[in-house]
Amino acid sequence: MATLGKIRSKGPLIVIVVGAALLAFIAGDAFNGMSAVNRSAEVGEIYGEKLSALEYQQMVEEYTDVIEFTQGTNLTDEQATLLRDQVWQNYVNNQIVAHEAERLGLTVSDAELQSILTEGTHPILRQTPFINEKTGLFDKDALQKFLTEYEKLDRNQIPAEYQEQYDRLYNYWMHQERTLRQSRLAEKYQQLISGSVLSNKLELEANFANRSNTADFQIAAIPYSTLPD
Repeated sequence: MATLGKIRSKGPLIVIVVGAALLAFIAGDAFNGMSAVNRSAEVGEIYGEKLSALEYQQMVEEYTDVIEFTQGTNLTDEQATLLRDQVWQNYVNNQIVAHEAERLGLTVSDAELQSILTEGTHPILRQTPFINEKTGLFDKDALQKFLTEYEKLDRNQIPAEYQEQYDRLYNYWMHQERTLRQSRLAEKYQQLISGSVLSNKLELEANFANRSNTADFQIAAIPYSTLPD
């Protein structure tokens, strides 16, 4: 009983001590968490250009919204994991092409992009909602109509859900337009590289000989069980 009385008499002090210990523990975890965030602030570096975790996460969220907008459904956990890998691979590929294209002086001008939109046959354009119902092809006029409406959008006059739909479609198109420009730059780079690969006379003769020279032969098989020990 005396012991209990001493514990009770020191109850407030014990509460203070325990509280201080818990606070120190929580603060320590928070500090460690902040240190971990700082250590992971950069997810990669290509040609001296660093990609921060925040920038990478923004790209993942943007691509996720594009895919979910296209499919009309949310991604599963497995799909989300694959998407994160795809975002990183796309980033690496685009950085490599952009680096090499800059060295070669290759660019995709706004006029060239507009020409692609006018032609309307690029595979990326066929995946957009701006399709002419009669022809089944990309409709540049439908795209321009939407962009004009979005620019003049009065957000005080339309419900929030419609604003969200406009924003998602606009962000979707901005992503597709950027992808279209990157895709065209990669095509120009590949065309330049393939056009610069030449074959010499010896290589041509060797390839012709490999295709022309033939041989007939027969194979006789003997079962292993018929052989003596």
